[in-house]
Amino acid sequence: MTERIVLGKEKSLDHQKKLPWSFLKKCCFAYMSVFMLLLFFKRPTETAEWVERGLSVCTQRLIPSLFPFMVVSALLLSSGVGEWLGKIFAKPFGALFGVGSQGAAALLLGWLCGFPIGARSASSLYRDGKISDAEFERIVCISGTPSPAFLINVAGASMLGDRKKGIALYIICLLSCVTVGIFMKRICGAGREYEAPSRNTRKIGSIAQIFTRAVTDSTTGMLCVCGFVVFFSAFVGALDGYITSVIGKTAAADAVFGFFEITVGLSRITSSSMSAGVVFVMCAMASAWSGLSVHLQVISLCSETVFPISKYFLANLAKAAVGAILALACLPILHIL
Repeated sequence: MTERIVLGKEKSLDHQKKLPWSFLKKCCFAYMSVFMLLLFFKRPTETAEWVERGLSVCTQRLIPSLFPFMVVSALLLSSGVGEWLGKIFAKPFGALFGVGSQGAAALLLGWLCGFPIGARSASSLYRDGKISDAEFERIVCISGTPSPAFLINVAGASMLGDRKKGIALYIICLLSCVTVGIFMKRICGAGREYEAPSRNTRKIGSIAQIFTRAVTDSTTGMLCVCGFVVFFSAFVGALDGYITSVIGKTAAADAVFGFFEITVGLSRITSSSMSAGVVFVMCAMASAWSGLSVHLQVISLCSETVFPISKYFLANLAKAAVGAILALACLPILHIL
């Protein structure tokens, strides 16, 4: 009886300790909601203009470059081709990151197709019971990187004026993911990656069912991605004048935009008057970080899983830091001053 009373008191104390933190999070969320509402009311013209820009980005760049890959990646994973591809890289990926053949396939798809393909593939494999909790966490944390097409053609050729710089940015993002993945495995240990997950696996179904599921799931995911892009485009556009009036057109202002949305951030950074070296390093950091908009897209697509939010954001901050260090090392190689 005495032990029960003591345990009850301990639980009560733990609950009281959690209350201030929970209340603080609710206050911060309420403050941000009111701030965004007032911001949109104060700058309706800029908000509407940037909503149109966001929709233009979705229809002209995002959907054509991302939607087909979302469908194909889902088909590859469901048909077993992804597992066959993953077996080729299972040993090196297992040694480096602690993932099996299925997890290796999701990582490859994420790195080749860009975000949020890797996280979406990992979420699908996790729901089907094909990867463990530890594998899912690591894949989600290190599979997110901008696609090579975006970094080489948009960031490199269009914004920086040199495709070689875009290729360098893509390599930097990949190396950042690899570095953080190795570090996570050494810190967290091998875990239970190669054990059969205890969840019930989902039946694959017929070819028609596989194809229908791939298209419908990809359509839902694509709408979710576009919704975040349009919202953050409007938010960043409305915030533009406010930030400029407070801190001016400085590197700090460009970093703020890069923190929220990668496309707008890279556009601001590359159009600034900073030196070429500073521009390249900031572009590497923004690309490795990928923007809060992308992170919320990933969280939304993985909503049916136990998502490791703290680990995810810490991993992406680490990727941004590693990206900056690698970019500094690349400056002499690319002859950037």
